[in-house]
Amino acid sequence: MSEQDTRHGFILHSYRSAQHGRDQIYAIGCLQNGETFGLIEQHYRPHFYIAAEELQLAQTQLEQVRVGDSQRRGMDGRDLLEISADTQSALRRISKKLQNQNIATYEADLSLERSYFSDSQIVGSVTISGTWQRGSQVDWIVYNPELSVASTLPDLAVLSLDIETNADATLITAISFIGRGQRQQNKCKKVLVLDPDQEKHSLDYMFTFSNERALLNACIESINACDPDIITGWNVIDFDFKVIEERCKQLQIPLLIGRSKDAAYYRKGKRWGTSKMHVPGRQVLDAMHLVRHTLSRYEDYKLETVAQATLGRGKLLQADDEMDMLEHIMHTYHTDKQLFADYCLEDAQLVFDILDEEDLILLTLNRGALTGMPLERAWGSVEAFEYLYICGLHERDYVARSVNEEERDPDHAPGGYVMNPQVGLYDHIFIFDFKSLYPSIIRTFNIDPLAYTQAQQLSEYDDCIIAPNDAAFVRQRGILPNMLDIFWEKRATAKANNNDLASYTYKIVMNSFYGVLGSSGCRFAKPQLAGAITEFGHFWLKWCRDVLEDKGYDVLYGDTDSVFVDTHLDKNISPADAQKIGDEICTDINKQLQEYIQEHYQVPSLLELEFEKHYHKLLLPPSREDDEIGRAKGYAGLLIKNDEPHVDIVGLEAVRRDWTDFAHEFQRALLGLLFAEKSSEDIESFINAQVNAVHAGEKDELLIYRRALRKPVESYTKTTPPHVKAARMLDNPSG
Repeated sequence: MSEQDTRHGFILHSYRSAQHGRDQIYAIGCLQNGETFGLIEQHYRPHFYIAAEELQLAQTQLEQVRVGDSQRRGMDGRDLLEISADTQSALRRISKKLQNQNIATYEADLSLERSYFSDSQIVGSVTISGTWQRGSQVDWIVYNPELSVASTLPDLAVLSLDIETNADATLITAISFIGRGQRQQNKCKKVLVLDPDQEKHSLDYMFTFSNERALLNACIESINACDPDIITGWNVIDFDFKVIEERCKQLQIPLLIGRSKDAAYYRKGKRWGTSKMHVPGRQVLDAMHLVRHTLSRYEDYKLETVAQATLGRGKLLQADDEMDMLEHIMHTYHTDKQLFADYCLEDAQLVFDILDEEDLILLTLNRGALTGMPLERAWGSVEAFEYLYICGLHERDYVARSVNEEERDPDHAPGGYVMNPQVGLYDHIFIFDFKSLYPSIIRTFNIDPLAYTQAQQLSEYDDCIIAPNDAAFVRQRGILPNMLDIFWEKRATAKANNNDLASYTYKIVMNSFYGVLGSSGCRFAKPQLAGAITEFGHFWLKWCRDVLEDKGYDVLYGDTDSVFVDTHLDKNISPADAQKIGDEICTDINKQLQEYIQEHYQVPSLLELEFEKHYHKLLLPPSREDDEIGRAKGYAGLLIKNDEPHVDIVGLEAVRRDWTDFAHEFQRALLGLLFAEKSSEDIESFINAQVNAVHAGEKDELLIYRRALRKPVESYTKTTPPHVKAARMLDNPSG
């Protein structure tokens, strides 16, 4: 039975596969009502482009492909021909030969599915119109549909998984599941335990198996029964699924846990955090990696540490003086399988609860929907930017050069401008901050790869916008400024609706674009683009300083997008009066800013200075090397919130994780005394008391340095920092 219909969904996984000598595009996803679908596109052909003027040079390599005219042009303005074939692998061989002949190709490196979706302008959710029929591994299948953009997001089903093994991970002793979503009820709360003796137990969610083969088959059956869109866990890719795949291979069990007839497989990444678990039609998201994208920071990223900090609870079993953690787990496995099962299940539950507490699944879904990236790659900035930008190019009938054709310029753009701090303790200091400075610069001055490339094709720059680094941009609205305009408007709507999650998503995506334009990994990156942004930032920070100083104020410090201003207020001024003065100064500066930009650049200003903070007291400390030189990026101020004093510390030892807890407590207390205007005798007495306590051994537990390993301990080969030497003395340094 089939039916013609239009439905809304979210694509979880897409790939190509050759059928009868021709590539087809497959996509698997979730509909808005929770049902699953498979999309099969049979008509879209693999293709890339070459310049029409180079056809004769390329002719000998094009005998086995189709060559046709194209309405599209290269970003460099060249007329193009479309080269197409039945399979992408055939085109890749040809494009490589053309590259060896120094013949430029365009978008030869795009995957077939990415090219298809960018031509359809699909970013995030999708509206699918076509003839639907019932499927086997999915609820519905649609062939060769029409696609358009949708705005709704589905409620995705999530499954948290955890395994326990013996010491060398050559035997799986338990697998636990916690699930939630439209297709899941209590059937997705269970623990599968290896129990050769088949002991009796009273847990309705505990299922025992006499051998590992039966355990793994039950695992596969359980995942398919729960039918999750997302599978997660702590280090779930590089440990849990890696071990599951290894054990399935050893026992010759096909790992059929997806929504197709293809087996799932693990692929090790070249760097930490880049390994992938490919499960057809599902996404595997490692919770340990997702947590690193939050604003929270932890002493380490073990499940116990993050769970205690986030949830206030941790694992059911803990190491003690008699047994380390692994020994305790194995002892419990052999002596109390019910407690062991609960331990394993709680690990899966902790992951679920951490993700809920931080809204990380929804945040990842929002980011993927915003950038068009699969959820497993939703946090990658370069790939997301390239996809969005290519969608914009296609909309204007342009295409991009192939990434291996792009010349890489080793030069780097300058960083943010930092003014020398004026050392001292000050009263009533205003902090003025440019709102989203770099995105605002891009939007105001049309900083854009296509706009830059088009300017380079002109004989003179008379009608271009010229950045302080002499980079020129045509005035026709660029693709990147347009993208930011849309995100800006959507973020404003999200903030108005108190949707903090959506607002944060738009913010981090917008702020990532500057870094992408300066990254050698991005095909659109050029130092002139990133330099135009940062040098505009330098210019406006200095301009703001000069305007403020012309008014008789002192600018004590400035960094990238903010200035610290002493307006010489009366020490006893009320907070309300200080706020009023700060608002007036800010309004005046913005008016002058708009007039200056309109006069000198003939564009409306989208830059906006905000009155961010009023420090009742501010300490700008000296550097460690020289008392006369201020310490950049490190200061402390006294804020008054709800009539209560609050010490705000930035960049100093009290907030640095590489200092001891004693240093944290000592400096914070010392700043509190300073801002409370305690006498020098009181401060000296406090310092002496702390020194005496250290000598007496009373602070020993606070004098521990903690450093995190950013990669496995065995990866440190060129240098061996002290914390790596210490880690190598541990029994399990990477655990």
